[in-house]
Amino acid sequence: MSRDTGLGDAKPVVISITDISPKGDLNEQALRKIEAESSTPAIAIIVSRTQINDGALVQLAKYKNIRRVQAIGSPLSDAAIEKLQAALPGLTVKK
Repeated sequence: MSRDTGLGDAKPVVISITDISPKGDLNEQALRKIEAESSTPAIAIIVSRTQINDGALVQLAKYKNIRRVQAIGSPLSDAAIEKLQAALPGLTVKK
């Protein structure tokens, strides 16, 4: 019996504390991880054991293959989430 992760067919890209700048946005290492999956049809950004801010969501808007952002406990504003969802139709954000 397989466990439903909620990711569907999206490939997870895990963002950890070493991928976050002191300001809370994504550093170059994180962006390289995401860019490496740019040819993957669907990816899910999983923020693990750290938090991101609204600035990180702005950075994600250019990656049209993102289907889910899971950033539990991150201080993301509803406005920033709505803006990202407008840029990436069908996107799910779990905070």
